[in-house]
Amino acid sequence: MLLYDGQDGPLTVRINNGLYFSNGLKIEDYHEQDWCEHVYADWSSLDDTGFENLIFNTIEFEKVEGIGFRINGYTIHCYDEQNGYYSSNLSLTINYPNKENVEIDITKCSEYIDY
Repeated sequence: MLLYDGQDGPLTVRINNGLYFSNGLKIEDYHEQDWCEHVYADWSSLDDTGFENLIFNTIEFEKVEGIGFRINGYTIHCYDEQNGYYSSNLSLTINYPNKENVEIDITKCSEYIDY
């Protein structure tokens, strides 16, 4: 799925519990907390990959069931840590500057960890 087609020129990115691009585009994970579960995208998956040093002419998104998702081929792992009683819902919110936001369900992309 194409999230950015290059219309604003090349972009740089900053990682801080989500992706924040130089044109204002934001990609963040969201889980509505029930109680003690921890369902999240592990943005630290991008540490030491060189991702923050890239220049983005396009941004491609791909779901990877049971693992997480990919942005331009770089994998971000997702986890669902709980006892099975609580919600596993997880989504990505794509916040476009001056455009309508997009929400992508990535619930089935999480690795389940029972505790």
